[in-house]
Amino acid sequence: MEKNRIKYLILIMTGLVAAIVIAAIQGLFAANDVKTVLIALCDSFTVPGVIYVCAGLLIFCANGGTFDMLGYGVKAFFSVFQSAEKMKQNKESFADYRERKRSEKRPFIYLIVIGAAFLAIALVLLIVYINLR
Repeated sequence: MEKNRIKYLILIMTGLVAAIVIAAIQGLFAANDVKTVLIALCDSFTVPGVIYVCAGLLIFCANGGTFDMLGYGVKAFFSVFQSAEKMKQNKESFADYRERKRSEKRPFIYLIVIGAAFLAIALVLLIVYINLR
């Protein structure tokens, strides 16, 4: 349980740091009016949210086997440059490779949850901005 908390905390902190950097680049700290502040904050929370959600969806696709053939092909290509002894040791059929990859599933829900939270904050800021117009 402690490892999960650390994972969530690290993602939240890196997302907040990215949001602060993006907001600073957009001129949040030099803004004179509320609309400029809201735009900068909305954009700065959208970027890490989209990145986290997309990374989670990529891991979801990889867990389903979408990239198995590509990974096996790259592995087979680079095995050509190994010595003959090592090639014989590392000889693995595509079926074996696919089974091994299926047993190595990586978690992805935490990325989608935190990304959705960042996107929800950005959506709230956007709604506030639209109501100020």
